[in-house]
Amino acid sequence: MNTPILEVITNIDLFLKFFNNISDLVYLSKVKVDGSYQYMFANDPAKTFTGLKNEDFGGDLSDVLDEHTAKLAITKYDEAIQQGGPLTYEEEMPGLQFGEASDVARESMYFETTVTPIFKESGECTHILAIARNITERRMKDKEIEFVKNRLELVWNSTTDIIYTIDENADFIHVNQAFTEVLGWREEELFNDRSITIIPEGYWDDIREILAHLREGESIPSHTARRVCKGGKLVDVLASYSPTYDDSGKWSGAVVIYKDVSIQQKVQNQLQESEEKYRLIAEHSSDLIKVLDLEGTVLYASPSHQHILNIDPDHYLNKSIKCFLHQEDMYKIDLLIHKITHSEESASIEIRAAKKNGDWVWVDSVGTPVFDESGKMVRIITEGRDISERKLYEDKLRKLALYDHLTGLPNRTLFISRLKEAMDEARRTQTKLAVLFMDLDRFKKVNDTMGHDIGDQLLVKFAERVQSCLREEDVLARFAGDEFVLLIPELKAEDEILPIAQRIMGCLQEEWEIEEHVFTTTSSIGIAFYPPYEQSYKEIIKYADEALYKAKEKGRNNYHLYKQEEITDSRSICP
Repeated sequence: MNTPILEVITNIDLFLKFFNNISDLVYLSKVKVDGSYQYMFANDPAKTFTGLKNEDFGGDLSDVLDEHTAKLAITKYDEAIQQGGPLTYEEEMPGLQFGEASDVARESMYFETTVTPIFKESGECTHILAIARNITERRMKDKEIEFVKNRLELVWNSTTDIIYTIDENADFIHVNQAFTEVLGWREEELFNDRSITIIPEGYWDDIREILAHLREGESIPSHTARRVCKGGKLVDVLASYSPTYDDSGKWSGAVVIYKDVSIQQKVQNQLQESEEKYRLIAEHSSDLIKVLDLEGTVLYASPSHQHILNIDPDHYLNKSIKCFLHQEDMYKIDLLIHKITHSEESASIEIRAAKKNGDWVWVDSVGTPVFDESGKMVRIITEGRDISERKLYEDKLRKLALYDHLTGLPNRTLFISRLKEAMDEARRTQTKLAVLFMDLDRFKKVNDTMGHDIGDQLLVKFAERVQSCLREEDVLARFAGDEFVLLIPELKAEDEILPIAQRIMGCLQEEWEIEEHVFTTTSSIGIAFYPPYEQSYKEIIKYADEALYKAKEKGRNNYHLYKQEEITDSRSICP
């Protein structure tokens, strides 16, 4: 049957006007009597990408396209006609771009193509409309997420530390291989028999207290305990607990990590009986082992320091351990020693240790107290493992979670965290802060007329220009689309914000030069202040948003200060 699109595409001018203004690749082919396909039209983006010329129209697909591409297109066209309706598929286009010289290489690109057959009322298919959308960026993000997921799974499956997850009832959900190797229980055994426990008698009060802290959203980074294996053997562990939440933000359980410190306890006992026995074990360990006095002076360093840090172990002797740590981590050693000497239990920290060449290695270091025959603490043994790779992935995950992928600015989550901190500080010091909600006037027109790639570049340059107008302590974030939010803390008076707003608006009115496009834009800004101190972070952001809409009502390209009595719109942009 005839379709509205058929009426449109029978007119070349209408076809070009309709499709040349979109960035997708659009092709129109005629179905010939012999079942082959003949190119009739293509929009400008399609011509640019494929290198199609006017003389190519009227020719068969198999004559115009390379063999692989033509074969795929014809197959999909045939399938669409056979099923009597649109068909969508994805394809990877590796190697050279169409129409380029043979020595011009490019990375693979991915397209999602929708093939729509157009039928007469008699049921005869006369044309094929194919629209291809570039989904390369989406596929690259999917691959990146998959890569991070695989690396995290690798850590889960290959680490020697025990890792498991529990639900809100403290029942097991998942356990890793190290759990089975150390404690003996397999995951399916734990699921089939909920009465199985690894908590020995005398430790249940600790568990109930830990669960109470987890329900309050508190993490427990270091807790010394004993756990019972399948065969009844007890092992010493250094445990950490982190709460987990469901999609609604409700507490749903915890991730638990145990570091088996039984060997350390054994080493401690051996050291008390004979320092020579301990030294023999330490010198054959790949971990960074040190013996400290209670002031943090190094009395012994294992040979592994030479292999991992390229520093002679003797170089550490009779020097403070802090001499070999990153300046920002020195205080952690003081806290570790204080905790161990007061609790007489093991504790752990993550620190950066210096290499001979000046680089830094992230180390997970566990400190264990050593007692003499009278029970007096006399030394501390530290055992450290290189966790640099793990820290790199943690930083990458944190950036993915807290920063906007396009501009590199803080996202909504990180901005709200910084805003809460600034509000606490302002209330404590009785100072003021301002929140500015801003966007680009008629940004949609840029996307529609110049394309989303130009729009994305404009957002990046917009962020750079605004950032250049700010102080180091100011925080600029991207919320969504062309919506940006700015935190200006430490104001003594509200009128201090006016020159800042004027400076930002001035820099945004300068010409933009993006690829072949030269144009100007304007921006509108809504401004809200804190105090009143009884405001919540949601309210101050909402007020700035309402002030932005007021600025737009006044004609755009200006700013507006929030006034309670003149704005009644209660729309909230906060979750």
